[in-house]
Amino acid sequence: MRSRYPDQIDKLVAAWTSQAELIDAVRKIQQAIGTSSGGDGLLKFPMGATVIIAAANSKNKAGAHYVCDGTDDQEEINDAIQSLPDSGGTVLLLEGDYFISAPIVINKTGVAIVGQGWATRIAITAGADCDGIQIDSSAGDIRLPVIAWLYLYGNKTNNTAGSGIHTFGANQVYDLLVFHVQVFNFAEHAAFFERGHAFRIIDCDFESCDQHGVYINNVTDPSLQPTSFSFFGDHMGGNAKSGVWMQGHQHEFVCCYMVNNGENGVYIDDATRYNRLVNCFIDSNGTNGVYTYGQGNQIIGCVISNNQARGIRVQGAANIVIIGNIIRNNSQEDDSLYDGIELVTSTTDTKIIGNIIESTTANRHNDGISMESTVDNTVIYGNSISGYAVNAIRNLSATSVIADNVGYRTKNGGTATFSGDGSATTFTIAHGLAATPSKVSVTPGSADARGDFHVTVDATNITVTYATAPPSGTDNVVLHWYAEV
Repeated sequence: MRSRYPDQIDKLVAAWTSQAELIDAVRKIQQAIGTSSGGDGLLKFPMGATVIIAAANSKNKAGAHYVCDGTDDQEEINDAIQSLPDSGGTVLLLEGDYFISAPIVINKTGVAIVGQGWATRIAITAGADCDGIQIDSSAGDIRLPVIAWLYLYGNKTNNTAGSGIHTFGANQVYDLLVFHVQVFNFAEHAAFFERGHAFRIIDCDFESCDQHGVYINNVTDPSLQPTSFSFFGDHMGGNAKSGVWMQGHQHEFVCCYMVNNGENGVYIDDATRYNRLVNCFIDSNGTNGVYTYGQGNQIIGCVISNNQARGIRVQGAANIVIIGNIIRNNSQEDDSLYDGIELVTSTTDTKIIGNIIESTTANRHNDGISMESTVDNTVIYGNSISGYAVNAIRNLSATSVIADNVGYRTKNGGTATFSGDGSATTFTIAHGLAATPSKVSVTPGSADARGDFHVTVDATNITVTYATAPPSGTDNVVLHWYAEV
């Protein structure tokens, strides 16, 4: 440990060549300035609210309070954290490589660990099987921790456990800020949030881990799930499981990228409420783009494309909102195997509005939108659906409201004109609707079309059958019609 001192102290310490000389010099300093030593006989200089730490290979170590040696570097970093006052402070890590065999632990309020960008690299050593940075609230609530401007490397090839950032403990963690941090190659999750409220995660990468990129779930006490996390501009990619797996309520992901993960781009578990995905890019994941349970979750303005299974799967959920998304070229596992949007298992009150749902590759969506018979009260309005293999909308629900979707016409009407031959009693009108209409109106538009007739419908046609054939003529049988599914 080195600190900056007045010139007279610098002169005393300039010629240190051994530990014995160091201790002797410190005792002389103590005598000169009348301060007490710690239990090891060494002076405990106050460090204020900022502590600077250098790695073994940092270019300029002169201003550092601690200099690591490349082995068990968490010891210096954790000592620095504990040296901060109760109100917290900043641990500034200079550029270089820090090798840790146990976690860096934040266990007090107001601590910021700040690097020099991705030139500050913290790596887990082989066989450590540990987290990178822990925020441990076991002893009490922790407020306003910060992790910023650094790179965490998990060395998963040589470890079997450990997540990059891990919040946990019997008490709460409030207002964590994680900014411009890359978390890469951990044996478990890039970020594992068991406790937390009002976190802000900005411009971070959570990549190439053996489980989830971001895992939000209190596995110790499921009744105390995290709440109100905000993610902005983050990248969750190349993880073996899901890019994001979440429990809890009121989380928001804005302008994030969930790509090339082994399972779902985003998985929203049961009992969640009011989570939002806004303007995210969810692409090329191993199963679904988004898989949601829960209540009141919203998917707005996202691009959800090229996923192996469904674009969006909604299961056993309520009040889900899916608005203004581009859902393109999913079912990449095989042609017509999965749907663009699938609603199953007693899902209720879903709103699917203003989306583009399309297939432009050989592997097409089976149905653009599919609903099981147990699904209730779905509103499907103003979508554009194309390129599907079987149905634009497969509707087995008796309570759905479907209207004004391009590619799935539910209303149509016009004027049909025929030439009577004096013997034909049946006239057929193709209604062009997506299903058999439930409402049909046919009225005569010419004198020769008047008469006693009845109307039948099927999935393709409206059939008008007269009791007596209209007379012969050219374009003399005119019928005005309207049909609605």
